[in-house]
Amino acid sequence: ISPTISWSMLTAGWSHPASPTTLAGTPATVLQGGTSCSTTEPAAVWYNPTALAFMPGYQASLTGLGYLGYASFTHRNGGSRVDSRTSKDIVPALFATGRISERVAVGLGTYMPFGLGIAWPSDWIGRIYGIDSSMTTVDINPVVAVRLLSNFSLAVGVDILRSTVDMTNGLPTAPHDTVRIGGDAWGVG
Repeated sequence: ISPTISWSMLTAGWSHPASPTTLAGTPATVLQGGTSCSTTEPAAVWYNPTALAFMPGYQASLTGLGYLGYASFTHRNGGSRVDSRTSKDIVPALFATGRISERVAVGLGTYMPFGLGIAWPSDWIGRIYGIDSSMTTVDINPVVAVRLLSNFSLAVGVDILRSTVDMTNGLPTAPHDTVRIGGDAWGVG
């Protein structure tokens, strides 16, 4: 097994989805996705699964992004500034590959391509639009790659997605009335 572990930290006043490109590990992040033909990076499960057919043995990589985010609001007609609570989110990704014969390899990627959230004080002026909201999506991506020629392979895979959303809004009827809605779903594609 050839393990790889990397960690990155992003800070921003706005939310950014963590795509597998940013979760593909240090080589792919530093090269801005320039590792698409790499036969050494297990994150090829996501960005180029045909490369698995050329990878030796077993490999795994664990990567993650840490997000520190916040937002602020000032009404256009004036008033005091309102700050959201600082969000601290960890967005992990795990990729593993293995050769099961001379020409066939399998891989599995588990990562969170979309998500994050924001929370505001329960008494802020925009409470009817949102007090607390979050979305999490987990993608499970199994793939199989077959080397047909010495320099040509085909791969097939599936994305199994699980998403959840949770929102709390204030109601205009009273200062402390709220409504909470949420949902979840599975998707395959």
